[in-house]
Amino acid sequence: MTDASASVRRLCVAVDVDDGGPDPLGSGHSLPHLVARASSATGLDRLCMQQDAEAGGGLLLLLPPGVDEAKVIGDLLGELRAVLWRHNRHAGASGRIRLRLAFHQGLTRIGEVGFVGRAVDTVRRLCSCAELRRELIRHPDADLAAILSEQLFDDVIEHERHGLRRCSFRAVDVREDGCTRRAWIHVQGVRGDAVPAPRRGESPDGRLVT
Repeated sequence: MTDASASVRRLCVAVDVDDGGPDPLGSGHSLPHLVARASSATGLDRLCMQQDAEAGGGLLLLLPPGVDEAKVIGDLLGELRAVLWRHNRHAGASGRIRLRLAFHQGLTRIGEVGFVGRAVDTVRRLCSCAELRRELIRHPDADLAAILSEQLFDDVIEHERHGLRRCSFRAVDVREDGCTRRAWIHVQGVRGDAVPAPRRGESPDGRLVT
């Protein structure tokens, strides 16, 4: 039997709506629904998703041990961008949704309220950090901004697999609790973006739309 309290190393993802409530798209198009659509399209059918009460409506995604982290990150960023583009092109200014994502990997365990551990705390703080929020302010046309911990960036970006290019990330210093930690930010649509911008009449995944 597996000890549920044992620590397991996992890829952790935090997702939150920038300056929005827990259900910015209305019933039936909540953040969990949107992320589930993107995850399903990328074949991530074995992830664990939980509402993050501490983040006020955000989500925590925990991947199974041993996943190809570069593939997960590249696929999830690409599909979320496509999902957001398809929604926002019809939503208008009042219904537009913009997302912040954070990625980290480390030891996690199952506690009384779901997955807990230092890695979970770290990815949650990265997702809510001021540096990531400022990137979406600096780039008002972008629908998505993501941040990777330095440890994860060093592990998965070095070989530039699955469309993840170093030039599409920018180093930042995240300050919290008197400490400074290096992290790397990617903003959709900015120089070196791994996902090409859609052409007129075409979605980001290359399909014709009407």
